[in-house]
Amino acid sequence: MCILHLHEKTTIHGGAEVYISQLQDLLPLFNYETYWIGIDKSSGEYTITEFGKETVTKCGDIKSVFQFIKDYIKEKNIDLINIHNIFNPAIVRFCLQTLPVVKSVHSPVMVCPGKDKFWRYSERPCTIPYGLHCFKHIYTEGCANRHPKRVIRAWNYVNFEVHEAAAKYQRIVVMSNYIKKGMLESGIAESQIVCNPYFTNEIIPVPDIKLGSGVKTILFIGRLISSKGPHIMLQSLLPLLNEKDDLQLQIIGDGIMKTQLMSTVKEMHLEHKVSFSGWMAKPDIDRAIGQSALVMFPSIYPEAFGIVGIEAMMQGKPVVGFDVGGVSTWLKDGITGFLVQRSDINSMREKTALLLSDAALYETMSSNARKQALEHYVPDIHIKRLIGVYSNSKLSNA
Repeated sequence: MCILHLHEKTTIHGGAEVYISQLQDLLPLFNYETYWIGIDKSSGEYTITEFGKETVTKCGDIKSVFQFIKDYIKEKNIDLINIHNIFNPAIVRFCLQTLPVVKSVHSPVMVCPGKDKFWRYSERPCTIPYGLHCFKHIYTEGCANRHPKRVIRAWNYVNFEVHEAAAKYQRIVVMSNYIKKGMLESGIAESQIVCNPYFTNEIIPVPDIKLGSGVKTILFIGRLISSKGPHIMLQSLLPLLNEKDDLQLQIIGDGIMKTQLMSTVKEMHLEHKVSFSGWMAKPDIDRAIGQSALVMFPSIYPEAFGIVGIEAMMQGKPVVGFDVGGVSTWLKDGITGFLVQRSDINSMREKTALLLSDAALYETMSSNARKQALEHYVPDIHIKRLIGVYSNSKLSNA
């Protein structure tokens, strides 16, 4: 079977692109051919790119895009289209009329005009299924771009996905029960939805799961923006760092909050305990995880999943994080770490201190984390479930 992946871009900018690029390497191992095309529109012109190639195709109108897809399907002998983030209903309709289509959902965007189900002004998750209230909250809570044309476009896209496209997809693949719940609340049939969590590569050799006696590093990996909660994490951990000589915090990532965070650390005179590493290459991040004691996951917005969490677990690192979105898919409270009520800085600090002071508890959670990662979040499990969806889609269209 030959699969064509359609997404808005073919360059790596986030978790969705990392995931699709991994599929390009993994699907051939299971005798599946796979291609990835990016379709983006700016200044009235469509730009089409193919993953792994430098050539760029410009299309002046939507009909030219349709012709490109049609020709590409014929040239590569495509059997099935896997749509990821394509926000143009006309392109989705064309695909649905052309071949069987599987939809992969990487965020709440299919059922949320604001894309993230997060009210940025009050820093609270939106718990209301999409509806007319969205027009109010986009302006009062800043949960989406407020330009009128963009508001209407986002609203029309969600309406199209929920009321037209959802029933026509062969299956809708989601990465967490949180995303599935949002689909169900919007009226999408449960029979259409398949939950297939993300994966991470197995780390060998088996990591040391014992709590060291030297300096222990607490690790944060992510964008330095308010929704990722680095400011909340600092508020929680700085008193602990000030009290304990054997603790330090490493922050990997960058963003608009970096200056503010560095200033907070300086005010507390803890520059020697908190390091800002900026963005790092994947091998360096893996090494940092391996050298850490535990990983923090302080996101305050409803994460669709949280790949950093399973990367930490694969190396036997317990995680302390807030119970938002899909985090509870992989972070099991009291088993692989601690799941803390959102923005509860005192509880976050207490659970972190407990893990780093109780060697027996730490060893148990570390071992559990590694076991859970190996049993549920390795590529082989994910890909076999995904090709099962592909195979059934092919048969159902025969």
